[in-house]
Amino acid sequence: MKWLPRVRTVACALALLSPALMAGKCIQYDPALDADGGEVAEAAPPGVPCSEPLTAKLNVTNHAFVIQCGCVEGSGKTCTVSAGTTVAWTFEDSDAHDITSDNGAFEESGERLVGTFTHEFATPGSYPYECSIHSAEMSGYFIEAR
Repeated sequence: MKWLPRVRTVACALALLSPALMAGKCIQYDPALDADGGEVAEAAPPGVPCSEPLTAKLNVTNHAFVIQCGCVEGSGKTCTVSAGTTVAWTFEDSDAHDITSDNGAFEESGERLVGTFTHEFATPGSYPYECSIHSAEMSGYFIEAR
């Protein structure tokens, strides 16, 4: 897949000559590729425990929140944890992101490029969150505490 960025570069150059034919190809975002054009690792399947009990870890990478471990159930954009679990989001993208509670149920991370933001989900409930900077691509995520 290393050749894909070169193909996109050629496509963008062609867009200058024929905007009607190629312009859409230059602005499409492919979430399966990282900033260097390499493939991004898949999310861990639900049920993969973290080394620390009552912990779940997600990476903020490639304009997505990617489950690493600790979700007892989940699919796609939902991570189900036991009440009392601390969720840690590690920022690993080339763009700045934030963690924002959609319903104000927990504090916000603030804009970050690196580091880790944690929150303990002590009370059972549904906690929607997003990156408010990139809400078009990074919304509709949930932590379900049971």
